[in-house]
Amino acid sequence: MMEREAREIADWGGDTYVEIPITNTKGESAGPLIAKLSREGFSLNITAMTTLDQVETVAAAADRGSRTIVSAFAGRIADTGVDPLPVMAKAVDLLKSLPRGEPIPLRLLFAAHPHLLAPVLQVIHRVISTFLIKQAGVKSTEAATGAVTLIQRFGSAANLNRHA
Repeated sequence: MMEREAREIADWGGDTYVEIPITNTKGESAGPLIAKLSREGFSLNITAMTTLDQVETVAAAADRGSRTIVSAFAGRIADTGVDPLPVMAKAVDLLKSLPRGEPIPLRLLFAAHPHLLAPVLQVIHRVISTFLIKQAGVKSTEAATGAVTLIQRFGSAANLNRHA
């Protein structure tokens, strides 16, 4: 089922990443599917990882030439009572062999330390807001932009939102 859906999504074309949860609804590892699809050149985003064993599975399964995003969820790790910091640090070490085209260490850093993301989002918001206000042809004192929407969309796209 997951393979069929992955192939359908990949047919959308462009720069499409196929999101594959590390386990299916039966709790079975997606490792063999990750290996197969990455060997075939699919761009993958492996999600819902909460253990180092799962990260090791992806590191072993992903083809070294494939584009693979690894989404370890620090919020879910913390929810289990485990400090996510050492887990994330070890995950970065495990993933060093994957292509460096994806910002894996940065994603893991922000996920483990959400307070570091706030200053980055403030700068991004300021730049985008200034651009939009100038495009609208109004003065900055007469306009306001949606910081919450920007943060929600950025956090979601970067997979940094806390997952319950």
